[in-house]
Amino acid sequence: MLPEGNLKSKVKTDDKVDILLVDDRPENLLILETVLLSPALNLIKASSGDEALSYLLEHEPAVILMDIQMSNIDGFEIASLIKQNERTRDIPIIFVTAFNKDERYIHKGYLHGAIDYIYKPYDAYILKSKVAVFADLARKTKRLIHAERKKYLDLVDGISHGIVWSVDSESLAISFVSPSAEKILGYPTERWVREADFFFDHLYPSDRAKVFKAIESAKSQREDVKIEHRFVSAQGREVWFHTQLKVAPKTDGSTHEIRGLSVDITAIKETEEVLRQNKARSDFLAASSFLLGQSLEYEDTLRGVGELTVSQFADWFAVHLITRPGEVKLTALCIGDENLQEFSTEMLEALGISDVFEKGNPKFMPEVPKEHLTKFRFKLNSALMMPLTSRGKIIGVMTWLKSKPNTNFSDDDFKMAEDLAKRTSVAIENAVFHHVAQAAIRLRDGFLSVASHELKTPLTPLKLQTQMLGRMLRTLGNANLKNEKVEKILMTLDRQIDRLSLLVEELLDISKMSNGQLSLSLEEFDLIDFMHDILARFSEQLQSVDCQVTFNSDQSTALIVKWDRFRMEQVIVNLITNAAKYGHGKPIHINLCRHDGAVEISVLDHGIGIAPGDLDRIFNRFERAVSGQHFAGLGLGLYIVTQLLDAHGGKIRVASEVGHGSTFTITVPEKAVRIESKEPGLAEKLDFAVQYAKSNAVEIRS
Repeated sequence: MLPEGNLKSKVKTDDKVDILLVDDRPENLLILETVLLSPALNLIKASSGDEALSYLLEHEPAVILMDIQMSNIDGFEIASLIKQNERTRDIPIIFVTAFNKDERYIHKGYLHGAIDYIYKPYDAYILKSKVAVFADLARKTKRLIHAERKKYLDLVDGISHGIVWSVDSESLAISFVSPSAEKILGYPTERWVREADFFFDHLYPSDRAKVFKAIESAKSQREDVKIEHRFVSAQGREVWFHTQLKVAPKTDGSTHEIRGLSVDITAIKETEEVLRQNKARSDFLAASSFLLGQSLEYEDTLRGVGELTVSQFADWFAVHLITRPGEVKLTALCIGDENLQEFSTEMLEALGISDVFEKGNPKFMPEVPKEHLTKFRFKLNSALMMPLTSRGKIIGVMTWLKSKPNTNFSDDDFKMAEDLAKRTSVAIENAVFHHVAQAAIRLRDGFLSVASHELKTPLTPLKLQTQMLGRMLRTLGNANLKNEKVEKILMTLDRQIDRLSLLVEELLDISKMSNGQLSLSLEEFDLIDFMHDILARFSEQLQSVDCQVTFNSDQSTALIVKWDRFRMEQVIVNLITNAAKYGHGKPIHINLCRHDGAVEISVLDHGIGIAPGDLDRIFNRFERAVSGQHFAGLGLGLYIVTQLLDAHGGKIRVASEVGHGSTFTITVPEKAVRIESKEPGLAEKLDFAVQYAKSNAVEIRS
């Protein structure tokens, strides 16, 4: 049931319009009511589809704001029911949703009759602006219809705005016409009676058969018949009438005659036509926006918009874009009138397209001047040229032409084309930015690949030579060489080479992860032996920083896991080296336990700890909890750990207190299932480039 006080109990002013809010969550209705609350709006709240449909049986709101996800019946089904009803099918529907922005989902909404979407959380200004447009339109329509209805009653009562007439039932000759006929249509009343076929000769040609059929129906059925038809006035104007026919005896009682009351409803018809055109424009802009958002290949989408335009509003459509300074390309061309096939760039110059490119001002010709028409070999009625801009710069011009008889662009068409030009400019800008970003990403990845190869090429022989030199020194034992000093130098070289190799590997890994190319090679191995092997190989390095490591496990026998051995070694080594780096000279405790088919490994240090505000941030790319001036590295280690664990179906968490160390805990299924890495979106790729630039003090130019 609708909330109390929302319908008939609510006092409305003449200018107040109804806005129907449909949502099964009271808090959502309250938010909408709070945002839209206005003395000029009567907000109707329905908490279910049934309540909304019940309200629509007797009322017609200016617009419906409807949630899609509702319990009993969703917004799509309600919209379909509304659109199936002839009385309610033209009520605008705006879907309110927080769940899905997928293009197919949006397209489904348009197929069910929506004209727009508003996404939660919504911008109050945008929401109020969209509702205000439909409220104003409904208010104007209500005033017009109210005025016309009042006029209709006055006409019937006073017969001053209607024509009363009668014809012989057999000859159909006019026997009487009221004086108001001359006022409404401009013909002297005596002509109606004097000229036997005057009335029917001046009916609108395509309506004559309909009027004759209505008269015959009234004669045969002896029942009142109502029709709408047109009459051509003395000024050549189409005048719409609502005519009621009835058969009645003549005053002398001899035979019957057909009596008619024709009420002028031209203003109502014109209002209906304005509403129809406004709806057509609204639907056109919605469909165009959908096309523009379908693809980042803007040339294809522009052609789609062009085809839509020539099917509804123009006979010729073109978009010219500036591809480089001084060069203009015809990017899209759609022709709806074959007479315009030969329309050329020279003819566009005659219409002033160069001025639009140079000054950036629209060109609007409701009627093409006669001096231009002499240059063309065909009829051209009207022209529109709209500049396309991006960040204040002109990037192109959109042109609409009309050539078919009795067709000209209106001021409303101009506003619609202006709106479309803005939307098109944004779509082109987004597409160009996307292609530029993709090119930059390809360039970056190419650089990383080449740079990594070039950096790594000398490392292997350098390391081999260093190791060989160390063996030679130890074997020869040359007394003249200070073996301890040389050994120390060689150890330093070896560590630096290992560090450089690690940095290169990190860059290669991050590049693979950014492109969705990370793959796993799963194999079964004993995790206990695996851990002891890692600790043995890194014992010398840990001793060099005075870190004593203890390893405890709740497993007394072998623990067989199915992981990528190399990648999981990266994970464990990264956690141990981090603990050694930030807990220099303090003990490290590693604990391993098994539960519920998963393995949990904790690495605890007694180092500097991590501030609470940094606990989530440290797992992002290029992020570190402390300044890089004190601790070396790219800030990629924990990000790589996170990605490798995700690929194994595992996860990582951290507990820390500043000054008291940190505990990193990973949980990984014993039998990992290969999870394919996803191709990252544009935003993720751009984020990588920006973050990398910031972390390396690269200036980012606009």
